[in-house]
Amino acid sequence: MTRKKRRLILQTEMTYVDVFEEFIRHKRIVGLAEETINAYTYNFKYLGKFIDVENELIKDIDPRVLLSDYVEYLKTNTNIQPITIATYIRHVVPVLKYAISREYIEDFKVEYPKYQNPIKEIYTEWELKTYQKGRLERNHVYFA
Repeated sequence: MTRKKRRLILQTEMTYVDVFEEFIRHKRIVGLAEETINAYTYNFKYLGKFIDVENELIKDIDPRVLLSDYVEYLKTNTNIQPITIATYIRHVVPVLKYAISREYIEDFKVEYPKYQNPIKEIYTEWELKTYQKGRLERNHVYFA
């Protein structure tokens, strides 16, 4: 019974920063790669430019609204490619899912932003032949 009361108190007083620090501590304990933790930390700092992570209580955050508003913010206020925006969202969601597992927020379904790869320039027939000829002249055989 006291454990549930403690959890309710944590729910009302934890900020997004508190949850993030707890999440990182947990990930270090389970042995997540330091590069991945650094990626989470980098993206968390970027999220801090969008919301006040120091003062925003986790219980006041609606994850669906947060993610959609964050995507909109990144699209309109930055010069970031759509694939990078999707990566940023993929680094924010695990923190929110951790908060769900700790019962700090309600569960939700994540909708990741869609993106298209940019169209690549195709070589002309002449460029292909010239490029292949240069490769063969160096006595190397490459298979495509």
